Amino acid sequence: MLHFGSRITQRPRGVAVSNFNAVFSSQVAHDVTEGPLGFVQISEAAGAIGLPDGEVFDAPGSGGGLFTVTESSGFILVAFDRDGLGDAFLQGDSRATSFSVRISDGVSTRTVPLTVTVSRANTAPVAAGALPDLTLERDVTIAATDLSSDFSDSGDTMSFAADGLPTGLSLSGAGILTGTPIAQVSGQIVTITATDSIGQTAQSAFQITVQATQTATTDPNVTEISVEGWRASYTAPIAFDPVSNPRYVIVGRPGFDDFGAPTTVSDALLLMTRIRDTYPNQASLTPNDVALNEFIYAGDTVQGVVNNSTRPYPKPQAMWLNHDREWATGSTHTVRLAVAHAHARAGRPVTLVRFTATDQSGNSTTEIVSDTSVISYAATGLSVPHFEADLDLTTLNQGELVTVDATIFPWIGDPFTISTDADPYPSSNLTVLTFLNDRTGGFGTVYAYVEAGAGAGAAVNADPAVAATTPFATVSAAAAAIQSHNAATFGRSNASGGVIRLMAGTHQHTSFSSVAVGDIPLIVEAADPAAAATTIYQDRGSSVSNGITDKLVLRNLTLQRNSTSNVVFLDSAATSGSGSENMLVTQGCIWDDNGLGPSWGAWLYRVGRFWNIDCAGDDCGQGSVFSSVFKTMIAIGSGNGSIQSGTYHAAGCKDLAGTFEINVAAAHRPDSVGEFLGWCHIGQGTNAERCVNFEDQVIGERGAAIVGCVLEQYGGVTGPCLYISADGDFSAIDNVVLHCNTVVGARSNLSYQDSGSVRIDKVLAQKFCVHEQRNTKSDVFGTNGALIGNWSVIHQVGCCGNSALIGSAGGDTVGVGSWLGEIEAFGDRHGTPSVPLNPDWVDDRSFSGTALGDGLYAPGPATELPVIPIGRAPYSHDQLGRPIASDGTAVIGALQR
Repeated sequence: MLHFGSRITQRPRGVAVSNFNAVFSSQVAHDVTEGPLGFVQISEAAGAIGLPDGEVFDAPGSGGGLFTVTESSGFILVAFDRDGLGDAFLQGDSRATSFSVRISDGVSTRTVPLTVTVSRANTAPVAAGALPDLTLERDVTIAATDLSSDFSDSGDTMSFAADGLPTGLSLSGAGILTGTPIAQVSGQIVTITATDSIGQTAQSAFQITVQATQTATTDPNVTEISVEGWRASYTAPIAFDPVSNPRYVIVGRPGFDDFGAPTTVSDALLLMTRIRDTYPNQASLTPNDVALNEFIYAGDTVQGVVNNSTRPYPKPQAMWLNHDREWATGSTHTVRLAVAHAHARAGRPVTLVRFTATDQSGNSTTEIVSDTSVISYAATGLSVPHFEADLDLTTLNQGELVTVDATIFPWIGDPFTISTDADPYPSSNLTVLTFLNDRTGGFGTVYAYVEAGAGAGAAVNADPAVAATTPFATVSAAAAAIQSHNAATFGRSNASGGVIRLMAGTHQHTSFSSVAVGDIPLIVEAADPAAAATTIYQDRGSSVSNGITDKLVLRNLTLQRNSTSNVVFLDSAATSGSGSENMLVTQGCIWDDNGLGPSWGAWLYRVGRFWNIDCAGDDCGQGSVFSSVFKTMIAIGSGNGSIQSGTYHAAGCKDLAGTFEINVAAAHRPDSVGEFLGWCHIGQGTNAERCVNFEDQVIGERGAAIVGCVLEQYGGVTGPCLYISADGDFSAIDNVVLHCNTVVGARSNLSYQDSGSVRIDKVLAQKFCVHEQRNTKSDVFGTNGALIGNWSVIHQVGCCGNSALIGSAGGDTVGVGSWLGEIEAFGDRHGTPSVPLNPDWVDDRSFSGTALGDGLYAPGPATELPVIPIGRAPYSHDQLGRPIASDGTAVIGALQR
């Protein structure tokens, strides 16, 4: 019973008032203890208040509950009982009920509504903290486990989320833990958060340990591992079946968990097949040697087995998605790094990347990134998954150059730090990145506008709106004025910090190389970024040698050809693409040949390092024969022609008639090292030309990566579409990574040697790729005694889940003498010319289809391509930005359904 004491408020006697008011209402908590919670307010009464009809007992309220009203000694007492109102309130519910009584002061009588609102508060969830620690097996699917039972919140709904789950596990909103853990961890802390309907939370934590799969043990007949790391000595039996009767070696490998903590990864490696003897006894099997499905490295341990392997752990390949010497003008600066690695898994190429930014005074800031992000480029419509860090600049000194380093932590192997394990700065290969920290704006910015026919009264200004009213006639005049302004205003006699904006119209190039730049490039851009197509910067019709500054950004412009002659357009007289800081960046530009057709003109000549970012148009890379020696290109999200001679890295690019190849050192450029080609669509319309050509060049331990790409030959089948150190190529290759590629229209020749007097080792890690036709040529066993045929690629070491739509050019069934190789890797599925594998492409425009080029090689519903096993996807998204499922439904190749 809840009681309400009510007090009478009286006017002084002798004052007759013909009217008075009384109001009663109260809020009652559903679970409150008894006590006075309100009172009747009575005003303007002429006398004592009473209940003219006597006391009221247990009168029902309109919404339930019982009211009792009594008058005693000048007070009206109100009691309320919830009986009949109901107790099954949800949290946050409230219910009102009311009842009216008559009150009189002897002069007037009034009806008074008595209202009570009963409400139940929304309380936070409560965690019991009794979640048990879990010990799971790697690669073993767990039974669905309900973790919600550790939380209570009567009468309210809760949703659940987890932080710190090992890779492969997930928690539903209802609190059900499911999945297949694919990485070993020890005592990993997992925090479960319950959130109620209004956002109140409770947390409970426990530990998960993921152990090596316990179903496999090392076969006791294995005695030692070869120095190459892919063969094991195995005394018996001669023949065995790795599918129906698998035999293993259990290998302990150093690696890193989801949080970058060192861990030991226990892998079960399969014995695949007995290796054949050497020529001339190639028809016989060796008594001791078998091939493994994956490499064993020098630092691995195999219990009870001698590990003679001298093979180092594979290094990652990477490329920045930023150009060098950016101008950071906010409190944070975003850097992006695309990565590939031979042991990618869990939707990530590596477990995490640690970014470190250090200013010239030695101050540093660090950010650790484990999840990948996706960026898309307007010029191509293609996307690139990558590791992205928003670096905090507030602890770094304003106005100083900042160097960005990154340490890459692989799932298996050693950390890789760019500053010590990649190229010295500067380089066209992978090296550290630099930018200017201008977070406060104190560096100083000045604008100059350029308009054809202008010039009188031209002036620069820190306010762009003011500068637009006094434009210059030429870029060279504007650049010189910026340098003079900077010298007088900021004490630096260079044009860094200057922005030249071109008004819509046509502007002809004249030399402005006499203008110096400092730490960051001079910027020349369209005044209106949306008017790039009508803001034209063109050559003057004759060559201009040494005509641009040594650091220049051209942005949102149309770069247009203006002569049929062999004309040098953009040239800074750079003497080297490596070791020189000379750089040119074109970003958001349109390359336009103006209908003049092919020429030998060097639109780009001696510019050193060249970034071509989000550009489109005709011959977008502008890499004519003689200019390619003097520039080294990094292509990011750019269109037609962006992959040409001199390209060192490319991501998110879409080309017609392009070739990506190994770059050989020349007088003004270095050897390619750690080349990266990711999420590109390269089309080749010239018969016998290759989309990718890695030929006659040693590829060392830093390797090369081709990942997530469509390689499309639509001009003919005379030559291979994809060529990697095959046929009579005597170059050793190591650590070449092919993941999730689609090669259509012509064959792939991959890593074999069919001539010479010495066998060359060639290592290729290939997973989840589709080929029109694949050649590896294991038939050299019987034709060349000098080569003996025993190399890792024909035994598919480090390979799985690949397909050749029409088999190979020499034997369409994997086995002895087949050009598909000696064995079929796990998850492989191949067709033949008579019964090809049906990929059910959405639009096949390769030479096998309509031969028009620019096809869409996403598999349709009738596809016969195999799937990527649970947790083994190397990346989170394909080149169209579509997620790659981790549940075993994702299809191999460059594009998802």
